[in-house]
Amino acid sequence: MGHFALGLMLILPGFRFLAGLLQFPRTIGIVAFHLMLFPLGLPLAFAMLSQKLGVHFDPLRMRSLLPPATSNSNCDSPALV
Repeated sequence: MGHFALGLMLILPGFRFLAGLLQFPRTIGIVAFHLMLFPLGLPLAFAMLSQKLGVHFDPLRMRSLLPPATSNSNCDSPALV
């Protein structure tokens, strides 16, 4: 049922990014399975992984997942790096 719901989300443009993020752990699991147990499937697994990374990678949306950076210009202590 989860695969079906995520497949529907991939069709809808407003939910495409979220569906890609939710499918990413499954894709990593598929690549890990083929890497460890069934090496003949590695080319297809890596093709699927590259498709996920290429299609669903959007720097602006990735940046929106992080909290906004705050500047402490009033602070006298040096910034820790």
